[in-house]
Amino acid sequence: MIEGRSVAAIVPARGGSKGIVDKNIRLLAGIPLIGHTLNCINNSGVIDYVTVSTDSKRIVDVARNWTDNTIWRPLDLASDTASGISVMVHAIQHIKSSVGGFDYFLYLQPTSPLRAPEDIIASVRLAISKRARFVVSVCECEHSPLFTNTLPEDHSLEGFISQEISKKNRQEFKKFYRLNGAIYVVSGGVTEIDFYGSSSYAYIMPQERSIDIDTEMDFYLAEALLAYERNS
Repeated sequence: MIEGRSVAAIVPARGGSKGIVDKNIRLLAGIPLIGHTLNCINNSGVIDYVTVSTDSKRIVDVARNWTDNTIWRPLDLASDTASGISVMVHAIQHIKSSVGGFDYFLYLQPTSPLRAPEDIIASVRLAISKRARFVVSVCECEHSPLFTNTLPEDHSLEGFISQEISKKNRQEFKKFYRLNGAIYVVSGGVTEIDFYGSSSYAYIMPQERSIDIDTEMDFYLAEALLAYERNS
């Protein structure tokens, strides 16, 4: 518990990753990818219940090193087109019916292995202090979206950046933030999920803890950051 509130954590991990085969159980710094998130949950000391939502027996077997609780997904929630929110709703409903209600539910994707226990703690404390329905983690954009645009078929750069933008120094622009996929907090009393509606707040994480594993390059970068952290 944290500040008298009960917290359940949901770790979604399907087995059918196509970009990187068996991504959720692939070793990262000697630990299965999902293990980094489960370690983070356990080390936070504020989670009362943790479960893994999956469609893979191999993932269940690996996750048992950290938790015996699993939610077996129906096939329609294990496809490439299934939305994260639908998986989240299914897991929350399952927990409520089989275990009971919690003050907060955390949705923690294993593809964010560099989040720290303090991020979990701080995001829940933010939800409590703001009496928020939702908290979503973000980080500062590496590059301003004002310097981006689409390209025509001939790749012409004419009008790519407006004259007003091109004449300014980068320091003159406001900060932009992006979703980093690491933490989603849902109040236990919520009946419909809308992360970008009323009473929803951003928890800001540093860029170095905001890696979202989607490609081989992401794996290499995460390995390098973990090695740097161990040696610093």
